[in-house]
Amino acid sequence: LVVVHGPQGIGRTQLAMAAAHHFHLRRSNQVFRDGVFVVKMPHFDPADSDLLRLASLVDFVFKSVTPLLLSPVDATEGAALDQISTAEVLAEESLVDLAEAASEIGLSNRQLRRRITGKISRLIAALAGRRARSLLVLDNLEESDATVSLFLHRLLEETPHVS
Repeated sequence: LVVVHGPQGIGRTQLAMAAAHHFHLRRSNQVFRDGVFVVKMPHFDPADSDLLRLASLVDFVFKSVTPLLLSPVDATEGAALDQISTAEVLAEESLVDLAEAASEIGLSNRQLRRRITGKISRLIAALAGRRARSLLVLDNLEESDATVSLFLHRLLEETPHVS
């Protein structure tokens, strides 16, 4: 895990994108043979809830790695047989839409958290099962909180082939 930290405007994003581009061009060396995925998070309103921020991050990561999840599985790599199907990937609900409409549809924070946790588990299982060797570049996380940090820790811990 590499964290690029510094004041706004110093070039953190430019450095991360240059590194991602470098590794993408060197795919032949098999370090990140399954690709480099960039997740550029939107800036949040300070009034946004922790759950909305987490929902956004999970949705953005899921959307960014969808090409990987839809790619054929290399059985020689010992990938799990219970891969997430194309239909399951495409049918995933938008957690942001759900979080924004939660009060209108009578969804409690506990129920919303359960839905978010379920999508996180499906995403991690799909990535871990593929044994994908990928680089995931997450940008604009300076406004993240402890909930987002826990998700990222779990993602990195349970998908050791994703950096």
